[in-house]
Amino acid sequence: MSISNPKTPEQSANELKRKLGLGAVIALGVGTTVGSGIFSSLGEVANAAGSSLFLVLAFLIGGLLQIPANFCYAELASAFPEDGGQYVYFKEAGSRPLAFLCGWISFWATDPPSISIMALAIANYLAFFIPVHGIILRLVAVAFVLIFMMMHLRSVEGGGKFQTVITALKIIPFVLIIGIGIFFIKGELFLSSAPLATVTATGFTALMAGISATTWSFDGMAAACYMSGEIREPKKNLPKGLILTAFIVLGLYVGLTVVASGLLSVDELAASEAPIALLASKIPVIGNYAGTIVAIMAVIVVVGSLSSCIMFQPRIEYAMARDGLFFKSFGKVHPKYETP
Repeated sequence: MSISNPKTPEQSANELKRKLGLGAVIALGVGTTVGSGIFSSLGEVANAAGSSLFLVLAFLIGGLLQIPANFCYAELASAFPEDGGQYVYFKEAGSRPLAFLCGWISFWATDPPSISIMALAIANYLAFFIPVHGIILRLVAVAFVLIFMMMHLRSVEGGGKFQTVITALKIIPFVLIIGIGIFFIKGELFLSSAPLATVTATGFTALMAGISATTWSFDGMAAACYMSGEIREPKKNLPKGLILTAFIVLGLYVGLTVVASGLLSVDELAASEAPIALLASKIPVIGNYAGTIVAIMAVIVVVGSLSSCIMFQPRIEYAMARDGLFFKSFGKVHPKYETP
């Protein structure tokens, strides 16, 4: 049961409306999790795990471990269906100082860099098609941030629909690579690939190292929790959406690693800075167009992640302002946000 102070009529009038459904919950979770990291994490996990079998098992076990975490988030989001995510959970646990620190770390340390990096990544991938560099590239990145900011400010419903569409578009290329690549898998390459010579850890230790390296790839599944106050029927849609998100991401990552391990040796994966591009080049049907296809994939994938982050991350600051903590840090509290 929530221990929040009761809201005044004026505070209730300022609450955001519940306009997002199950599709938006899944789109936010998948859209945030499946980002630019997957384009390099295959190589990092391969280098940590040391063998093709452990590479697949690392993503499988790493994904399965996220399901209990999503259950926890589902329980918290259902119990406290309001905007703010982790900030709200710290506050409801009775620790306003920790809630304050959580919100301000997000505002100063985590949100701006992540949004900036994604915007610059989009501009860099666009440079594959359009020769932009220097200050022009940075201006293009700023333009993407401003465009998505205005879109999500204008309409949460419109932003939710766009996020659902772009998330579907970012999944399709991965599904195509998995669906086509699975017909060209070389069983002997997957089953008999020798461990990396540079890896000293073996057995269970190597598997644990691989699982640890997948952590970043699965980060972001609980993005919808930051917008719990705008989800229709939160006690139904949030748990269902969070669990479906975990299984969708798990299926994509495991399918991708199975195909990668069946088409590339673990040495090739570990040494490559662009393992997805290398994987696409090994598939006969699309190999000649691998560079173009992966560049398009990257733009769509990172656009989806950037849109998702700009959509949900400001809800932390909104929740802090609603409770007076955001303004209190400047030494004053706006009267309308003063808690009774």
